[in-house]
Amino acid sequence: MHKVNKYISKFHNFTNYIRRLQPVFEELKKVFEFRGKPFLAPEPDITTRWNSTYNMIIKLQEIREMIDILVA
Repeated sequence: MHKVNKYISKFHNFTNYIRRLQPVFEELKKVFEFRGKPFLAPEPDITTRWNSTYNMIIKLQEIREMIDILVA
């Protein structure tokens, strides 16, 4: 369970990083535009919502290709 929490924490921090820093968020939008795909913003997990962590992981998986381009 400790390893799972470690990865969830990394996903949480990465999602918050993208959403918190406007220049990074704008770059992600540009990547989506460049690839001709509709923009999907990463969803943060919220401690009071039981399924928000699951939704965060699914959304990151859906936009993984764009994130790979962003961080390359």
